[in-house]
Amino acid sequence: MSNPLFIPAYWPLFKTHELRRFDYSAPDAPSFTSVFSYDVGSDSMLYNNYGADLSWLNKWYYRYNVGSVINEWRDDYPVDKKVVMLPPIGWGEFQGIPSLY
Repeated sequence: MSNPLFIPAYWPLFKTHELRRFDYSAPDAPSFTSVFSYDVGSDSMLYNNYGADLSWLNKWYYRYNVGSVINEWRDDYPVDKKVVMLPPIGWGEFQGIPSLY
């Protein structure tokens, strides 16, 4: 694979107590906010999404193991809905350009 893209470099991956916030808007889509944080208990990154009014929409749990792919393994939604993926959703590790995953 020539000139592969390293997918984990494009997703926040840290093990500190910080929060990283990203605000998104586009003329043809609703605005939303994402906040990334680290969860010690599950050893996972948390990706919380909020609507334009800052109402909580969902939370994704993901982690990266070196030599593997980034794995999204759980999603939480309002009203106590939790979805655990077995097997997890793989987001990739090294990806050739152009190619399909």
